[in-house]
Amino acid sequence: MCILKFSLIIFLAVILNKDVISQELHPGLTDPRNISPELKHQGNIVKAFLWNENLSENYILYCETDEYNSGRDLTEGKNKEFYIYYYAVQNGETKLMWKINDFVKDCEFDLETHFINEALTVTDLDENGVNEIWTMYRFGCKSDVSPWPLKLIMYEGSEKYAIRGETRDYAQSYKKEEDSEKKIDNKLKKADRRILDFAVNLWKRYNIPVSE
Repeated sequence: MCILKFSLIIFLAVILNKDVISQELHPGLTDPRNISPELKHQGNIVKAFLWNENLSENYILYCETDEYNSGRDLTEGKNKEFYIYYYAVQNGETKLMWKINDFVKDCEFDLETHFINEALTVTDLDENGVNEIWTMYRFGCKSDVSPWPLKLIMYEGSEKYAIRGETRDYAQSYKKEEDSEKKIDNKLKKADRRILDFAVNLWKRYNIPVSE
């Protein structure tokens, strides 16, 4: 009986101290005005998200520059750069874990950069103790109702995974969570099946063409 009780205590201790996010965690919005200057970034912070885990504060910053003219051949061409930063702050130390940089160049029509809040998710689907952090955004330049370019980027530690493609077409009717044109990178194709399935489902869920 003593052995059984001891085993149960050990089991509960392991479960309660397990630093693994196996289910979806959605970071909460935080006021960009409260972001520490230690979290260096380019452009303006459009949205900032925060979650606490393992005695650290974790920040995702969505940033973009103002539109500007490049001064090249297209005098009316609009340009914009945008960034996604992941910072971890622990014991007074601020560390940049990774950064995504993308852009729209020489746009003479409608320029859009749009970060999809709902797609920002933290998981540990393969239960290896290293979080997968999912982000998704659409961007581009066009003058009609054709699909927008769309990207889903996931980092697991320093490893980057991606799906690239486009939103669903305005002109077509789709059933709920139907797919749109996409290309899954080879690394993601070879990932744990739970990660690949989650990525495809996330893509189907948020490949809508409309803005918030």
